[in-house]
Amino acid sequence: MPNDIPEVINGVSCPDHGELWTTPARLASVKANGLKLRGTLPLLGLSYEREMTLAREGPWLDSTYRLSNPTDQPRHFLWKLHAAST
Repeated sequence: MPNDIPEVINGVSCPDHGELWTTPARLASVKANGLKLRGTLPLLGLSYEREMTLAREGPWLDSTYRLSNPTDQPRHFLWKLHAAST
């Protein structure tokens, strides 16, 4: 997020595969079956939350993302989420 290849988006020089995956997140809350992380992308100024919850009825993890733009600048992005394969 926000890009795939290194490129300039809205005047911001974005690194390879964007800055979301390299930006540290802070722990926002913990539940019995999950947790919520929060962070701010330093280049774009976007805020994000990621909530991860273990399913009670099966062996899987649900992940929910929320992005918000507190800046006064429009932000264009590519959302390309996929699991790494081996």
